[in-house]
Amino acid sequence: MKLLNLNGRDAKMNNRYPVLKKKGVVSPYGEMTPFVFHGKLMRLESVCVDKETMEEARKESHALIRDVESGKVLSRFGHGSFFFDAYVENEHVYVFGTLSNSKRGWFGGDTVMLFESDDLVHWTERVFIQKKGWVMYNHSLTKDADGYVFLVEISHPKRLAGRQAFTFLFAKTKDLVRVDFFSYRKTAYPMGRYGGGPKLHYENGWYYLLSLEELPGPVYATYIVRTKDFQHWVFGKYNPFLVPGNEDFIVSDDAADITDEMREEIKTMYNSNESDPDFCEYNGKVIIDYAPGNQMSYGYICEAEYDGTLRELLENFFE
Repeated sequence: MKLLNLNGRDAKMNNRYPVLKKKGVVSPYGEMTPFVFHGKLMRLESVCVDKETMEEARKESHALIRDVESGKVLSRFGHGSFFFDAYVENEHVYVFGTLSNSKRGWFGGDTVMLFESDDLVHWTERVFIQKKGWVMYNHSLTKDADGYVFLVEISHPKRLAGRQAFTFLFAKTKDLVRVDFFSYRKTAYPMGRYGGGPKLHYENGWYYLLSLEELPGPVYATYIVRTKDFQHWVFGKYNPFLVPGNEDFIVSDDAADITDEMREEIKTMYNSNESDPDFCEYNGKVIIDYAPGNQMSYGYICEAEYDGTLRELLENFFE
């Protein structure tokens, strides 16, 4: 894996930093994916229940689907899984969740489940990936010109993850049934550095990857890189993509399930982190959901908007 920094003394910045308009907190839950279903904006939300023991938390934690405009919860599913993310194609919704069966902490496991629905109410489920000895967490699916590429975040085994977790592995699947991983030694990312909360998206011949970088403090900001072969990565000129700011301490007007007690907590919450972004295009804007926090706990999800297309947003970090 080679990270190419093209910001030398002769480089020019012909554009300006892309402007993301932060709206503030929209949900009290964990990782979220905004998506469009039959023309309506929806959110997949990860409900991580705070319990005294890990076993109790595993039993009650799950995913939910929310109609953003009405705030109505349409369904709940995936009990026992964590780190949910969604992918939509032809009004068919795929949701991936990691079955939490590891004793190493952080609710990881050796199995990624796939939940599917055509109506957001009724869900089927099956094992998507099962790797004995692996501890997996977040994941992301994108479609390219030759099928799909799947990213999964791991901490074990160390021979694949390296000393510094977390590390991303990549796989090809044409049918979302057979999954073939790329060469670990050549394509694992970001070997030797901290990484986390990844989002992978294919656009116009490039694979864009959003991931955490650990800065002094420590402060954790989401940066953007891109590649065409998963071996040579280009670092965006206009990084970071997301960094903690004062807008993360307000509550959005369209927030759901936020109590008065939560509103008071949000005013003074410790936030040194902007992670786990996901996005979709909706009504001429890019909707971006992300998690503030301190890398040890997350209590809320924030949302930002970009005026323009997703392709414009991603390319503007490099051109």
